[in-house]
Amino acid sequence: MKKVLLFFMVVMMIITSSATLVYGETSVEEFSDIENHWAKDIILNAKSQGWVDGYEDKTFQPDKSISRAEYVKLIIEAVKLTDSATTKFLLDSTRAYRNNSKLNGVEGHWINKGGWIDSALAFGLVVPSDYFSNNFEPDKTITRREMAVIINRIMGLVEASEKDKGIQLSFKDNMDIPDWVKGYIYHAAEANLIKGYTDGTFRHDNLATRAEAVTMISNALSTMNEGIDTSYKVLVQGEEVSLNTPVQVINDIAYVSVREIIQAANPDLDIKWEPIKQYLYYDWEMLHVLKPNKINYEFNGLYGMEFPAKSRMLKGELMFPVGTYLSEYDAYFLGNLWNAKWDKVNKTIDINVIIPMMPNPS
Repeated sequence: MKKVLLFFMVVMMIITSSATLVYGETSVEEFSDIENHWAKDIILNAKSQGWVDGYEDKTFQPDKSISRAEYVKLIIEAVKLTDSATTKFLLDSTRAYRNNSKLNGVEGHWINKGGWIDSALAFGLVVPSDYFSNNFEPDKTITRREMAVIINRIMGLVEASEKDKGIQLSFKDNMDIPDWVKGYIYHAAEANLIKGYTDGTFRHDNLATRAEAVTMISNALSTMNEGIDTSYKVLVQGEEVSLNTPVQVINDIAYVSVREIIQAANPDLDIKWEPIKQYLYYDWEMLHVLKPNKINYEFNGLYGMEFPAKSRMLKGELMFPVGTYLSEYDAYFLGNLWNAKWDKVNKTIDINVIIPMMPNPS
């Protein structure tokens, strides 16, 4: 009897161990229906990061269609825009916009109970006017073109996508794709966020699957999280500041959160986020506009100095490159947001000039 019991325990240990994969330090229970699926590793990696769940029967159902609500929830969870300092800023900054922009079809729905839809509206992932009568229809299956639009928004590619409306795509079904969405598909493909099918088509109106959704979001996270270095110390005019967003170092260029730096130096400055066109703005002697995926910033409708690389987005925060570009004299007269000292050896960034300044007319 003891031998039988021992044998049973050994068998159970083998079964249990074979049903678990380990990614880094996280133990991940494997879904029962993805063993031979093309997206298996991507799905399990997403689960290990905590933003993907399966069903109660231990399946993932990778080829099942995914709804609009499910897709929005996945992105919000993946970039951690549910409960963070960034989320609080976005919600506070866009309160008036959200109060005046009624999104129908979500009242009483689970997507509206967990804070996901509020975060999506505040950042600009979901825009009410995209939908007929502002009706989000959260349980409606999302299409591939809809996914492309939303993924571009989380990456800060709205302005570029809108500018390139009607661009000719390399997909064989280019003529079947509406002009208004071509810019979004183009930039999503250029950023390796989305791909077409093996026959060279994109199939924009195909209903998206759970595996496709997780893959697209995983691609976005891979690009977004590039070069994160949490060991950096950031100073503002010589004094260390605590930032919620880590420094990024990409291609020998460091990036920091522009909003957090400005607010650390000027706590009373009223910075806002414009969710539809996606940019930060504030009025300090003149209107300053800070946009993602741009080589410079704007003040009073004019372009400020040019940076060595484009700004980028990191989980809801606008990241600007830092470096010493101008002399203090030029910074004063030309306007300079990021005249900084970057000590690569000791991993410190000391930003000297915070707010773009212009000479006082008096």
